[in-house]
Amino acid sequence: RYIVKPRFGSLHLNMMVFDADAIPYQELMERDDLIIQPYITGREFTVGVIPNEDASDYMCLQPLEIKPDDNREIYIAGQNYGRTEKVLNPSMEESLILEMQQTVLRLHKALNLRGMSRTDVRVHEGIIYILDINTMPNLDTNSFLPFIAQSQGISLKELFTRILMRFEKVYHADNQFELV
Repeated sequence: RYIVKPRFGSLHLNMMVFDADAIPYQELMERDDLIIQPYITGREFTVGVIPNEDASDYMCLQPLEIKPDDNREIYIAGQNYGRTEKVLNPSMEESLILEMQQTVLRLHKALNLRGMSRTDVRVHEGIIYILDINTMPNLDTNSFLPFIAQSQGISLKELFTRILMRFEKVYHADNQFELV
């Protein structure tokens, strides 16, 4: 099974899932604006990284599971493959949740991301697959990152405060220079 999606992002729009023998290769090969990649089955999660309380470092929020509202195997959040629901505190081994959080936090830091990020993950047979990293996630009250933060007692105002405090620390650290 494969997923075909726009090369330059589209907020989960215009994605198609095909079984290998049904991919319209000729039609797709004529386009350079699409990506074809394996479709990973499994449970999907989104994991937020935000500045910690004093903005001296980053912290990983609890994963939010994006779960189809039935037992189907193919689903994409926000897509026409059927409705999904947000599941706080998903039923999963604590060690796998911790591994997911540590992986996402390491990735955030390895990419030298500043401020915040939201990473979409699939877990299949105990293996964590990174689907994508959103470095500019929506911050309205219906969006995933504020929803997860608020479920952990971090208000939208507090989230904005932490992001601005982190920006100030990073900006000043990057713009330090000595007068000679």
